[in-house]
Amino acid sequence: MKRNIIARQITESNALIIDSIVEVVIKDWNDRFTRDDLFHQHIKGDVVSARNMIFVLTKKTTDFTPKEIAKYFPFVADYTVRGAIRFYNSLDENNKYDKVIIERYKKLLTKIKNG
Repeated sequence: MKRNIIARQITESNALIIDSIVEVVIKDWNDRFTRDDLFHQHIKGDVVSARNMIFVLTKKTTDFTPKEIAKYFPFVADYTVRGAIRFYNSLDENNKYDKVIIERYKKLLTKIKNG
């Protein structure tokens, strides 16, 4: 998918960093959706979960602001990114459902940090 980087005012280097995180996340979801699916607002389910994971992983591994992260996605506002970050910060490792998300997050974070 070709993004309009100029229209969203995101630098090419920032886009490349987020691109690499997107690829790691898509592979972890066993290619259940395409890269293009992440850029369509109407697609729900795993795509929303993966997109939120991308927001959080990007924030954790870069110094990008929520506004800078949001610019990568054509329809996402910075408050959406902040909401995803708040959600992930509120997860409880003692909750079995939250634990699944936390374990996936930790695994992906390790993959991203190790290159």
